[in-house]
Amino acid sequence: MVIKMNNDYIDVFKAYKLPFETAFFMDIDQHDEIHDEIELVWVIKGSVKVYTNNQEYHLTNQTLFMVNVNELHSIVSDAKSVIIIYRFKNEYLYENNLFFNKMRFKSRVYTFKELAYKYKEVPLLISQLIRILISPDYNEILKYKVIGLYHMFVYELYTMLLKEKYLDVKSKNYDKYIERLNITLEYINTNYNHKISQETLATTLKLSKYRLSHFIKDYIGISFQDYVTSVRLDKAMELLRTTILDVSTIAKSVGFSDVKYLNKALKDRINMTSLKYRKYVLSLSTVNSIMNKTDLELFKNELSTCLNILSKTL
Repeated sequence: MVIKMNNDYIDVFKAYKLPFETAFFMDIDQHDEIHDEIELVWVIKGSVKVYTNNQEYHLTNQTLFMVNVNELHSIVSDAKSVIIIYRFKNEYLYENNLFFNKMRFKSRVYTFKELAYKYKEVPLLISQLIRILISPDYNEILKYKVIGLYHMFVYELYTMLLKEKYLDVKSKNYDKYIERLNITLEYINTNYNHKISQETLATTLKLSKYRLSHFIKDYIGISFQDYVTSVRLDKAMELLRTTILDVSTIAKSVGFSDVKYLNKALKDRINMTSLKYRKYVLSLSTVNSIMNKTDLELFKNELSTCLNILSKTL
């Protein structure tokens, strides 16, 4: 629940129901804000001043600032600055026993390079968000990759705060988890139209089926079978939009054994059957409909440039 929030704050990825909100600003002038969510302010380009705890913090190109829970603050930028603000949704954090409301970040300016070097999930997260921006339609596959990477990132952040408070807390090396996540999603995304074996994937990852099931549930928030169904449904919806193939052919081509299973998945997601979906224009709110196209292109270009620079320096 937001206590006081600027009315211009619009979550551009709202349709994806991600565990965090993302707002883009060309310039910003917010005064005396306070909310019960962590806020990450990222200045991609320009000059921004953050005022909190009777201190002024000056952010320039590729710098960031963490605003604590229930911390009174103001954010003011120069004209033509490019800013992204992320808010971490409390519901997701509490479900995963991450109580940031009991912890506090030290008020200081971070460089993006510093954050990306320490948290390898950050540049990967951004690359997936760029793919969502570029995608003309809702993409469930990208959504779950973003959730998996975000899960690792917030856990690392929380561990960092615990270490500052309790020095004996051990850190996790998330490199192997990122690799495991990529292999898992790639395997399903490549083989969705065949009978997918969880045992085969578990063997590839050198995990038991039980551990693999828990890994998928922990990092993307749904079961192995639910993710497979989600990928198949995305592919089927694309074919329904872009081809004149009959529904039965589409269902079998993406891995559903029968049309009734495709229709059930569609009804669960958008409350339509295949034929109704094909007949009517799907009215999901996408990033492209929320943002001005010119602004959207600017943010895509700035984020892409940021990633290119980062890949050469890390």
